[in-house]
Amino acid sequence: MDIVEVDNLKKSFKTRRGMIKAVDGINFKVKRGEVFGFLGPNGAGKTTTMRIITTLIKPDEGTVRVNGHDIMNDPLSVRTNLAYMPQEPKLFPYFNISDQIKMYLSFYGFNKRECKQRCEQILKDLNLVEHERKTPQQLSTGLKRRVQLARVLASRSPLIFLDEPTAGLDVEARYETWKYIEKIVSTEEITVFLTTHMMKEVENLCDRVAVINKGKLITSGSVTTLIREHAEDILHIKLTENISSTKKDRIIQSLMGHDEVKDVKINLSIVQVRVKSANRAIPLVVTTLYKEGVSIEEINHAGIQFEEVYLSLIGKNDMNIRSNMIREEYK
Repeated sequence: MDIVEVDNLKKSFKTRRGMIKAVDGINFKVKRGEVFGFLGPNGAGKTTTMRIITTLIKPDEGTVRVNGHDIMNDPLSVRTNLAYMPQEPKLFPYFNISDQIKMYLSFYGFNKRECKQRCEQILKDLNLVEHERKTPQQLSTGLKRRVQLARVLASRSPLIFLDEPTAGLDVEARYETWKYIEKIVSTEEITVFLTTHMMKEVENLCDRVAVINKGKLITSGSVTTLIREHAEDILHIKLTENISSTKKDRIIQSLMGHDEVKDVKINLSIVQVRVKSANRAIPLVVTTLYKEGVSIEEINHAGIQFEEVYLSLIGKNDMNIRSNMIREEYK
C-alpha cells in the first residue's frame, strides 16, 4: 500500500500579476518505507505541494490520501500520521533544546517518560548533547536546523516531511544526518518525503525521486533509472598527436555518423565524445579513429552524474552549467 497518493492536484495563488498556478495537475505516489525525493527549482511548486499534503493549505482541485486518510475529509487523522519540518527554523524562543524536543513529542501523545527517553536518544544520535541546555538565541542557523530535525525524527511518525533538511549544516553534520535518516528508514517502518537542492543528498538517500517544474510533474523514478533514461556518457580520448583543422572536421563527421554518438569536440590531441552508452560506443569510436589514421594514447570514460540529468530535465540543457544551488555542499 502506498502511504501517499496524489491525484490531479492543483493550487493557484493570486498575485499582482494575476493568478499563478503553483501546482498544475500533478499525480504521484510515495511507497511505504522509502525515501522519496521531491525535486525542482525554486518556485517549482514543491513547498506548496508539501503544505497541501500536510493539511496546512487546501488544494483548489484534486485528491490526496495519506496512509489511507483523505486530507479534506479526515485532516486530523492525516496529521497524526506525519511530522513536518519546514524550511524556516521555527523553535520555541525561551525553551532549551532538550525542552524543545520533549514539548514537540508531547504533542504526539507521548508520556513524560517516553518524551525523556526519546529526547535523550535523539540528542546522542545527532550529536546535540553538549548543546541541550542552550536556547535558540544561543544557536547558529545550522544548530537550529539540527534541532528541527531532532524533533521530527524523534517523533517516529510513519511519514516524515523534510523541506531542505541539511541546508546550513556543515559537511560532518550533513553526513551524520544522512546516516541517521538511512538508519531509521531501514530499521523502522518510516517513510521520508524529502526536498533538497543538493544532488549528492539525493544520490545518498533517495530510493525514488519526482521532478517538478512550473507546477507540473516532469518525471519520476529511481536515480539509477533516470540516469539510464536521460543521461549520456562522455569519452575523453587523448591521441598521440595534435589534429590539424582539416583532419579534425573529417574525424568529427566520421564519428557523428554513428547513432551512438551525440556530440564530438576536438582540441589539439584531446577528443571528447558524448555518447548514449559507453559500452556500445567505445568499439565504434576506437575503430573510427584508427581508420582516420590517428593513434590513441589513452581513453577514459566519465559517466554523467545525476545533477546533469536534473539540470537537463528542468530545461537547462548546457551540461557545463554548475548551478550554485546544487553546489551548496561545497560551501
